[in-house]
Amino acid sequence: MISFLAEGGVDLFLIETMNTFREAKFAYQITKEYPDIPVYVSFTCNDNGNVLSGDSWEDIISYFNNRVDVLMVNCSSLESSIKAINKIKSLNVENWGVYPNFGEVNNIKGWTSGIVNSRFEIFVQDVIKLKPEIIGTCCGATPDETKKLVSIINSN
Repeated sequence: MISFLAEGGVDLFLIETMNTFREAKFAYQITKEYPDIPVYVSFTCNDNGNVLSGDSWEDIISYFNNRVDVLMVNCSSLESSIKAINKIKSLNVENWGVYPNFGEVNNIKGWTSGIVNSRFEIFVQDVIKLKPEIIGTCCGATPDETKKLVSIINSN
């Protein structure tokens, strides 16, 4: 897959929604065959902002910092994303990003999409203050969330 993408002219490799350090490291190792193509790596987190597997942010950052172009958090709730960002920032990662889920899981009702509301706006404002390299949307996002995100970014 990596060879196919590289030969097809991709702009970057996005290794995303990783939930173990081992998986992410393996995928990254393959991209090294194409050193001129930037690599972004993104992890998904639990409610405490920790990587789902329990792998430590310290180990992940120790390995990926200065190897990949951007280290990110994705496919996690607003709350767990901000917790993860704070952990990453405390470990001096300069190039980081986030694109959280925009929905909520209810064990009885299932998935509820879209949450353009004050929680979303506060999240975006808080993240922008931390100066991310990338900010975006993930699962459950509708054009409304993306439009609101662009509006908030443009107003800052």
